[in-house]
Amino acid sequence: AKARTMNAWNVAVVAVLSLMLAAEAGCAGVLPLSAGHRLGSHLGQGQFSGLPAPVSSGHLGLRGGSAPADVQDVGKQFVGYYYQTFDSNRAGLAPLYQEVSCLTFEGEQFMGQNAISQKLTGLPFQTVSHEVLTADYQPSPGGCILVMVTGKLKVDGGDNPMAFTQAFLLAPLQPQGFFVQNDVFRLCTF
Repeated sequence: AKARTMNAWNVAVVAVLSLMLAAEAGCAGVLPLSAGHRLGSHLGQGQFSGLPAPVSSGHLGLRGGSAPADVQDVGKQFVGYYYQTFDSNRAGLAPLYQEVSCLTFEGEQFMGQNAISQKLTGLPFQTVSHEVLTADYQPSPGGCILVMVTGKLKVDGGDNPMAFTQAFLLAPLQPQGFFVQNDVFRLCTF
């Protein structure tokens, strides 16, 4: 059991470190979260609208404690929408990605909306059901949000769920919304 926990932990740490490096390189503009912001509708173009307005201080305003409520709200809404859409209509995930988006799926990289959409819609199963066990959200430079998910999934009605970990870097879109800049997915094998 300890070896299984360490393997899942190692996969999660590598995913988070990869996304932190991507945030440093690709999410350079500062668009901090402002107090009192609430997330709007995320339907429409596949973007999560309601991006907070910049404030002059140039930082997220964290002074210890937990991440701002807005980061939690955006993260929770994204995770719910992403897995519901993945389970019911994988093609519906395409608008969440842009041409600068990168997906690493089981060690294989895909760059851009079309390549990512083709990978997700071409996965070799008809049905899938995700169960999210944990989801964590952190503010990241440039108004980005780091999302880390662990869970179980079943494909084609199988009886044996498979453990997975997935990390996302949500980047702001102008004038509002978020898109998936980075996405790293791994099955956890024990």
